[in-house]
Amino acid sequence: MGQCAELMAAANGTIDLSKFTMDRYVSLSSPQWLCSHLLCSYEIVTKNKISIPTFYLPVALALLMCGFSFAPTATLPEDIFAQAKDILVQIGLYARAKSDYIAFVNSGKSGNLTGKHKNGLTWCIVKALEVTKDNESLRDLREVLMLNYGKNDAISEGRVREVFRKINLAPHFRDFEEDIRTKITDLIEQFPQKPAKIGGPTLKREIFWSLLRKVGQMSAH
Repeated sequence: MGQCAELMAAANGTIDLSKFTMDRYVSLSSPQWLCSHLLCSYEIVTKNKISIPTFYLPVALALLMCGFSFAPTATLPEDIFAQAKDILVQIGLYARAKSDYIAFVNSGKSGNLTGKHKNGLTWCIVKALEVTKDNESLRDLREVLMLNYGKNDAISEGRVREVFRKINLAPHFRDFEEDIRTKITDLIEQFPQKPAKIGGPTLKREIFWSLLRKVGQMSAH
């Protein structure tokens, strides 16, 4: 669903940047809601395209194979699947945002925007729109993004890259990274270390710490 939503966001080569937001939407009540809101939410697209299939599903399958159940047990009354999902959704969001930011940093070295930054729903374009929204002093920069983002020519790409540079995305990403790592750390520390049944295996928190370290070690080249 995440891949479909991202592709539909730029259907027919038309991109409506007014719909690109970082907001988390929680209601999936109707097809009309899906069309008008899901397409613009970076977090929702990332959750369904990256977090669930790449991070959560492998762990959920491992839990099932080790005898864990979706139903609570006497030794494990907590919903371990829901808690694991909460952690892994955030790790997936962190991984994609960092990948987006690194791709932008690398594009500065090469002088060209990568494919995802030419017309994709990336952390960088969403943050740039967020920073320039309702900010009179940055009105001109927002207008440049509206007029040039998604156009497949070197002049437009250069203008977009220059806006990203002027906004200075680095401190914004550092704040994002600090906040999401704190959130993930808190969730991991709350994860129960209990077996599904007496004498059974437990899911060690180290699996989450390991994934968090791997994402944290991603760097520009």
